[in-house]
Amino acid sequence: MPQKTPYQLAEEKIAEARHTGATELDLSQKWGAEDSEKITELPDSLWNLTQLQTLNLSNNQLTVLPEAIGQLRQLLTLNLSGNELTKLPEALHRLTQLQALYLGHNENITLPNRLASLSRLTLLFINKCQLTKLPDWLRHLSQLQKLDISNNQLTNLPSWLAQFTRLRYFDISLNNLTTLPDWLERITWLEDICIS
Repeated sequence: MPQKTPYQLAEEKIAEARHTGATELDLSQKWGAEDSEKITELPDSLWNLTQLQTLNLSNNQLTVLPEAIGQLRQLLTLNLSGNELTKLPEALHRLTQLQALYLGHNENITLPNRLASLSRLTLLFINKCQLTKLPDWLRHLSQLQKLDISNNQLTNLPSWLAQFTRLRYFDISLNNLTTLPDWLERITWLEDICIS
């Protein structure tokens, strides 16, 4: 009996989630999984699971995320880390319930301005994305409590980050920062900051 492909296994998980009405779906792979175990495209049946609140697609080989992602409007958590995405669909801005977005380890990704509409985000990981500066739209995400911008190529930090009064966890390690801004010392509400 031939072994099932990652795509077929994903289809089975989607069918089961549809049958049970599950609100969580995990199509991720383990860190270090063989390429042959990873999905390179997503089954169309995924976009019918409009009840989903958590979707984990991490550690695959996705290069494109279809615009149909905009149909999953109940999503609270979306994990796209560890893929090969270079851009995000415009429809992502429709996921206005989203609270956690993981985009790390997509090394050439472009972050569109429309992500500013994800105003409920409390967690954003954009680590190891080859960023040379933070996108300006980020200043609108004032609800952020956890922000990971580590392992990029940032040389400075914009002063508007000082207005993120809800921020508790902030990782700026492994960047090209030569000095730290004065305002960083004045942020007393941070509980955990990673610098080195």
